[in-house]
Amino acid sequence: MNKDIHMKFVAGNDFQFQPRAFAQRFFYKASDELPEDLSEILDEQNIIRTRPSGRMIFRQGADGVDEDTETLQQPPFSNPQRPQPPRPQPPRPPRPQQPADIARDAYNKMLILGQLYRGLESFNTSYSDELQDMISELNVVTFAMGRIYQSLSRNNRLPIQNQRKPQIRDFCRGVVTTSNWLRDILFDVRNLQRLVQNQNIDTQLVIINLTLMAQQQQLQQMRQDCMDGGVR
Repeated sequence: MNKDIHMKFVAGNDFQFQPRAFAQRFFYKASDELPEDLSEILDEQNIIRTRPSGRMIFRQGADGVDEDTETLQQPPFSNPQRPQPPRPQPPRPPRPQQPADIARDAYNKMLILGQLYRGLESFNTSYSDELQDMISELNVVTFAMGRIYQSLSRNNRLPIQNQRKPQIRDFCRGVVTTSNWLRDILFDVRNLQRLVQNQNIDTQLVIINLTLMAQQQQLQQMRQDCMDGGVR
């Protein structure tokens, strides 16, 4: 109840206003009937009217209120916000590969590389003897990579082969496939060199890297001969 109405109640001396009793009487027990004297006072002050249903309507007075208004001004209707579904959490970034995982992949790729070399050798080209030497060299560095994996993983077992050998249908296309495969192995070896802080392992990785780089150059020469039509 605003201050002006309260002052009018006091000035009229028609009833003694007690806020707590007023609230208990009319807000918490709105279905009860008003005392005749209080109802008349409120009606004279243009504050309250009683609907036929018994509900009371409070009004501020003449200022800013339509005299014909019979209902309280309601706030504009607003659509309730629909609950939004929870936003999906962004996927976790992949876990960085550990050195043991890289060594395992390099070892398995070397096993496939040996099969690719033997596939190229089976075409009986002028590079057959050179490919045989490359297979022997590869066997040595593959064994070394297996030992590196065992050391990094602290596992005495060698990793299980989970790589599939690419198909080779002719020598020249096979050289391209084999060269690309070898390039992936070199990438793994260089990753290990950057991550592993062990002098013994680092020395072995240097030897493996130099051996594979030399074989990559040999494959590049075979590829150039294929382009020049010199393979026989």
